[in-house]
Amino acid sequence: MSKLCSRNDFPRDLWYSSLIIPLSSSAGKKLFSTSYHKCYDCLNPNFEPQEQVFFCGVACASILQNTLLPSEQKWNQSNIYSTVAKAHMSNGIILSELATVLKICGLSSIIRYCEDQTIEERFRKDLKEQNIL
Repeated sequence: MSKLCSRNDFPRDLWYSSLIIPLSSSAGKKLFSTSYHKCYDCLNPNFEPQEQVFFCGVACASILQNTLLPSEQKWNQSNIYSTVAKAHMSNGIILSELATVLKICGLSSIIRYCEDQTIEERFRKDLKEQNIL
């Protein structure tokens, strides 16, 4: 049986730590204090770290499920994986499969592929159209 990998199994530079500004740092606090963080305030109470290195989509699905469709039952990565996602993945999950998992969980999604520098503009436009920004 193969061992599941964790983030610690990979070289540190693969995670682009030089591009990440920790929220706890003075630069992170300054940036956060001047940002529009309504979405962060909604998502943060439901944040949970990614349990398996290949399953970031399941971690995101869990956070979104608990944020957008609050219920008595809290979703977590383990129950999404074991009840919904397992049939759609093996060593990871592609966007179209993740969209199927989200749909089964009661969420809808639009897949956007990043092919040029306009993806951030498109993302912001999508958020504005949904009245999120």
